Amino acid sequence: ISQLEQGQFLMLNSGQRLERSQSTGQLKISEFEEYATQISSSVIGTPSYIPVNTLSTAELLRSPDATHLGELSWRLGVIWAAINFVIIGAAISGVNPRVGRSANLVFALFTFIIYLNLLNLGQNWIASGKLPLTTFMITLHGGVLLAALAWLTKCHNNWTWRQLVRVRRADKVPA
Repeated sequence: ISQLEQGQFLMLNSGQRLERSQSTGQLKISEFEEYATQISSSVIGTPSYIPVNTLSTAELLRSPDATHLGELSWRLGVIWAAINFVIIGAAISGVNPRVGRSANLVFALFTFIIYLNLLNLGQNWIASGKLPLTTFMITLHGGVLLAALAWLTKCHNNWTWRQLVRVRRADKVPA
């Protein structure tokens, strides 16, 4: 491959070329010492489009437009998702003998699928300008973090939903 002013060319040396005429269907064999065919009109090293997911995080922070913020939300979101899943994993690790062992595994799988889809949806919303980055990060990751911590606290203290409802009702009953 050679780079010329007109673009990229494939250069071949000492070969043969077989051509078929579309109108007559005849074959023609040509021999050549040097043959060049253009494969691209763009110049190497100056691509017209650079995918956002190939940029460094520093570059994303330097020019915070909507698509860059969308990619940044994905990168930060994966970190927060990992933290949240550690807490969720600790909360669901307790086994209820009345429920099968695989129930928590199925719940974790569905939680992962929903979380990942919300992460992708949020990235697209931020990239299209429908939602600000901070609102998305606080709502999704903060909400999951609070729910996971509440669930972990409930499991750690061995609370039941009935106990929580009775405590609230006892507070409301006048003495």
